[in-house]
Amino acid sequence: MAQAWLGDLDGATVTLTELDATPWSAFSEAEHDVGRAWTTVAAGDPYRAKELLRGAAARAAAAGQRAVEARLLHDLVRLGDGASVAPRLRVLASVCEGALVAAYAEHARAVVDHDGEALDAASAQFAALGLILVAAEASNAAADAHRRAQDQRSANASLAASRSLGARCEGASTPGLMS
Repeated sequence: MAQAWLGDLDGATVTLTELDATPWSAFSEAEHDVGRAWTTVAAGDPYRAKELLRGAAARAAAAGQRAVEARLLHDLVRLGDGASVAPRLRVLASVCEGALVAAYAEHARAVVDHDGEALDAASAQFAALGLILVAAEASNAAADAHRRAQDQRSANASLAASRSLGARCEGASTPGLMS
């Protein structure tokens, strides 16, 4: 996943091959799926990546792995599919403890609503939770939302926040950082 985020498709592909050769474990199945999905994004096939994430989320849901399901669904938000998963993330936020799943749900809602202020707040929350790349993506989405609302000052501030956070991510280049 990290190699894919850095644009290292060859390295990510080699790592996936190594991962596929390791003994299978239900505990690590979602990690295999996440790595495969983000490698697929790096290879230029976000549609296939979304299919992989949806399938993995469905398996996690069937297994009662709510936090894992939420994480997989949130990756769909990050890949531009917030409308399809926001309702399920709200449900998961109501049954999962802690701040992370609630942050995923609020981020999804803000993306769907193009709510710049809520996206700025989501960015701050992700940063506080140590999810710097996701925080950078949320700030970038906030900049877009503010531009849509013709609030250039807020758009500039959100874009500056996104760039500052993104600079801490060692060259990561995800769809959520593109504007």
